[in-house]
Amino acid sequence: MSKVSPRFSVLIPVYNVEKYLSSCIDSVLNQSFKDYEILLADDGSKDSSFEICQKYAQKFENIRAFSKANEGPFKTRLFLLSKAKGEFVVFLDSDDWLDESTLSCLDEIIKEEKPDCVVYNILEHQGGREILWTSPADVDVKTVIEDKAEIARIILFNESYNSMCRKAVRREIIGEENFTEYLYIKHGEDLIQSLEVLKSCNKFVFIPDAFYHYRRNPASLTSSIDRTNFKIDFNVEKAVMDFAIREKIFGENQIRDLDALRIMDIRIASYSTIFQIAKLNTSSVERIKLFEELAENDFFKNYLNNGKPVDYSGFEKEKALYYKLFVQKRYKTLILLGNIARLKHLIKH
Repeated sequence: MSKVSPRFSVLIPVYNVEKYLSSCIDSVLNQSFKDYEILLADDGSKDSSFEICQKYAQKFENIRAFSKANEGPFKTRLFLLSKAKGEFVVFLDSDDWLDESTLSCLDEIIKEEKPDCVVYNILEHQGGREILWTSPADVDVKTVIEDKAEIARIILFNESYNSMCRKAVRREIIGEENFTEYLYIKHGEDLIQSLEVLKSCNKFVFIPDAFYHYRRNPASLTSSIDRTNFKIDFNVEKAVMDFAIREKIFGENQIRDLDALRIMDIRIASYSTIFQIAKLNTSSVERIKLFEELAENDFFKNYLNNGKPVDYSGFEKEKALYYKLFVQKRYKTLILLGNIARLKHLIKH
């Protein structure tokens, strides 16, 4: 590792991951490329995670470990960014791992193309299965893109590209945005931070290699839904819409792409918000109250349900039905569909 400024800073926020933390850190230490530093920030873990961080920091001079009060993943990542010294930053969650050739391949691309951001793929591991993340925007070969509108369409219209963990970013051009109003967000912070990447980076390189290994936690699949999530989701989506309008990010296709972004948000809201509320294991009265709150949400009224027609041609039939029922305020029908879906899930599992 260079004493002044390493090529890479690998940033690892840590929280209650004693089971997986060593394999995560070892995946970086096992890299064939050695000019890097590892920064670990324990976010108030209640297990032995910070003790593990300390042991590695004491053993390896290119590892720094920090302990802080619990503030959530977004603020922890920003804290790590403030401490990083590398030319590029690589983001790694503490229960995941990197392919051993990751930094070597990234270094070659950086030398060849001199990009601001390199975007690679993710291989998801779930219960013995391996799932390669796919989207219509995927590339088969290394692709250099410098058109901001094209990059915006890739990142904003393809959810899998929201993740910061598939981006190596030039350190000097991120970390300057004021994210104060979004620090409470625990789901969606990657998309918020990707807006700064989109704004600040001028040259992107997209590659098909799945360098990042994402460990899907089975427990999270069955965890209960936070009943305030829809407000947070809408705040994230509003931030994206405001950003796209303010920065005129879509260029000459601004009007067309803004409407496409609105339709995409409606499609996502129809399932991830509306139907999830319908399926909640709580009283009909409480679910109706949540639907009423959702209908009065500023983002829903001003952006989604703004009087413009909705093109349902790209919707799955169920999602179109959920949204139509919601707009018509047929909440009891939605709750009935949610009860049926929850019963089917119980019978299946």
